Amino acid sequence: MKRIVWTTLLALLMLAPAVADQPGSMAEQYRQVLAQVREDPGHGYAVLQLLPPVDVEDQAEREALDAVIDALAGAVEENPDAFDVRLNYHRALWRRFLYYQTADDGKQALAQLTTLAEIVDPGSMQQARATFERAAAVQTLLAAVQHETLPADVAAQVAEGDPAEVAIAYFEAARDAAPPAGWHDMRSALELGRLYYSSANDLEKAERSLRNALEFDEDRGYVTNQAYDLLGRIELARGRPDRALIMLNAAANVTPDPTLLTEGFAGRLAVDLIKLDHTREVLQYLETVNKITEDNDGQQSPHVNYALALAYMKRGQKGPAILFWQRYLEMSETGPGADARRERAQKEADRLAAQGID
Repeated sequence: MKRIVWTTLLALLMLAPAVADQPGSMAEQYRQVLAQVREDPGHGYAVLQLLPPVDVEDQAEREALDAVIDALAGAVEENPDAFDVRLNYHRALWRRFLYYQTADDGKQALAQLTTLAEIVDPGSMQQARATFERAAAVQTLLAAVQHETLPADVAAQVAEGDPAEVAIAYFEAARDAAPPAGWHDMRSALELGRLYYSSANDLEKAERSLRNALEFDEDRGYVTNQAYDLLGRIELARGRPDRALIMLNAAANVTPDPTLLTEGFAGRLAVDLIKLDHTREVLQYLETVNKITEDNDGQQSPHVNYALALAYMKRGQKGPAILFWQRYLEMSETGPGADARRERAQKEADRLAAQGID
């Protein structure tokens, strides 16, 4: 039986309200969504409840999902300028693409966002949202290829080009389309920095985009924290650890906004600096952001928990090291190097536990 696991997507779906009267099968769940979109095709979260099929070979599941998309296609035909309806149509098509990996679905899903950006008022929040979501969708193709859940050739077909290059172009459009009162400009600039760093290997463009993101983030929240973390890694790539430490300290001087408390503080730079024997300086950052998170009932990121465990272990503090190794292991980190980090975390936690705590 084929099964599909889309970790990032499922994490987002967990935020959506639960379906009333949980169905006994995935096909039944899809039919409940169908009833919702027939009643209100612009429903705010109905389509977000479309979980992955239990078995991609199950015809009943496929037909039930197809019925949802057909209903939304008809609603778009009746009211082509309805923003929320077309957005839901995009979401449903995108999910079917992710689940069954038919490139035409992916192309058609992206086309809905392109159309939305063209039919709404220029410079409006709706235009910013459509262009940003289009860029973010293409960016997920890169993550899917990275996680080996989507073939690279399928990703290229959907993006109609190299996904990294297309995502960069789309995020540039989203940044430029964003009105001053929104947040799409700073998030687009942040994502551009990440793409230039990880996919294009262009440190200068990455730094310019991240500096741009800092200018947009007047409240100094999630974007500021993430931007300084990556700016520090850029400094490490240039062989300047002292400047990287300055960036790390700046990453702690932020306001705990909702995104930061949900997604957690950045911790990749901290891990890199600990490996370069800057443990004492890094602990100040880690303990500061950990306290901010706990004081505000936030969720810590896997990288911060990993870095705290690594730092306390290097300083010989077994109790805190075991605690944060365990916290890290309880999280579902994915992405490049995650398997190796989990393996090391488990190994170190077991070793410290066997030694006992003095």
